[in-house]
Amino acid sequence: MAPPVVETEKSTNVRFDAPAPRWLPLGRRPATTRVPLQLRLVRGALGALQLAAPPLAAAWAEVLFRTPRRFAAPPREGEWLAGATPFAVDVGGDRLPAWSWGAGPAVVLVHGWEGRGSQMGALAVGLAAGGLRAVTFDGPGHGGARSRLSSLPQLAGGVAGVAAAVGPVRAVVGHSFGAAAACWAVAQGLDVERLALIAPPFDLEMYIQQFGALLGASPRTVDGLVARIERRFAIDWQVARRPAVAGAARAPQTRVLVLHDRDDEETPWEGGAGVARAWPRGELVTSNGLGHRRVLRDPGVVARLAAFAVGG
Repeated sequence: MAPPVVETEKSTNVRFDAPAPRWLPLGRRPATTRVPLQLRLVRGALGALQLAAPPLAAAWAEVLFRTPRRFAAPPREGEWLAGATPFAVDVGGDRLPAWSWGAGPAVVLVHGWEGRGSQMGALAVGLAAGGLRAVTFDGPGHGGARSRLSSLPQLAGGVAGVAAAVGPVRAVVGHSFGAAAACWAVAQGLDVERLALIAPPFDLEMYIQQFGALLGASPRTVDGLVARIERRFAIDWQVARRPAVAGAARAPQTRVLVLHDRDDEETPWEGGAGVARAWPRGELVTSNGLGHRRVLRDPGVVARLAAFAVGG
């Protein structure tokens, strides 16, 4: 099968402000006709709490925001894992399930929000066939991880912890929110020669704003949620909201390949273009017709990633 790539663009080191993403932090857009009963109940309870105890409303909003849903894996992911060697990595008191395929220079694969390591299985198998050791894992709050909560700093910590356990690492490959976490890991000190970012978001602020709109949260509650996250993880949200910019500022020498599909309805293509432009050595590769997740198992994409990780 021919690679789906239709456009390749070398980035330049210029400012780029992407339009607001269309995706939600919960990984799905709300129904346009009916609001589920559970969401209506949460909205009502949060509204009452905002009036009676605003700090408690912000605390509850933070917990809701940081709680990813977990979904059953399709049979194909079990088939991919059957060819892997399972192990676990302790990161920040959490035990993260992990899997390894092949031998050679290590490549760490990072799933997105509400995803799991097995979603990266097709990429892992392809990378292993190309003479690399592919490693993936369930991030904090995801898959088989013991923790229930997650966040950008936590997933980035998982990336760094797994990289330290299996290193030296040739490349890190991240999908969607996992791509943002990979960039933030670099911003926080992870040294890696190459980053491959699949369907990356440019500005994570819309995670916050769309989440607030979904729950009917007041600006005060949203601001309180952000403040709690900043205090908990000792970060400046105005920096962390654009992790690619922060990563590029710390490690401008990193080679970065951005792969994004024009038909992605969860993270818009313009965001991926912004991520590529943020890195001095960034390259944007555009596909058509693969959407947000099918891109992870397209043979052309797998081949392009393998060539990049090997050194092409």
